[in-house]
Amino acid sequence: MDDIYFGKEILDTIKPRVSELNIISSKILELKFSEKMDSATIVNKLNYSVNGNIGNPDTILFDNQNKRTALLEFSQKFDNLQEYSIIVQDVSDLKGNIIADTNIVFTYEYIKPLSVQPDSTNRLIVSFSRNVDPVSGTNLLNYLLDNGFGNPESVSVVSDDSSSVVLKF
Repeated sequence: MDDIYFGKEILDTIKPRVSELNIISSKILELKFSEKMDSATIVNKLNYSVNGNIGNPDTILFDNQNKRTALLEFSQKFDNLQEYSIIVQDVSDLKGNIIADTNIVFTYEYIKPLSVQPDSTNRLIVSFSRNVDPVSGTNLLNYLLDNGFGNPESVSVVSDDSSSVVLKF
């Protein structure tokens, strides 16, 4: 059975908000929003600014499928253990509701290996201090094993734990 409503039109007047900020790498932040967002305002670089000489993003990738996620890439790297704040302003949802000026404080921390465990005679599991970036985390040249083993044949992120990788030699 369908739900049918007769009456005064119900308007969406709820402002969107940033529901989550994730630090993807030393140059990339991921912002998740509470509502589906307008792509024209999301990709405007002037709507975002990070203090500490970072500035506006150079590139913004907007997820046109879910319309709630944006990746912001900056030209300057975040410094280890430095506290930053990002200001998000003038972005709107699909109904035209504009976000309240938002200031989010975050601290970037270099990713560090926490442990290395043998999984078999030719595999090692490396656990890191936070989730690995899928691009750099699976780059073979980022790993080197001494005693003549060299770089691994393959690297994969553990499916149920994105802070660990499997190195196959």
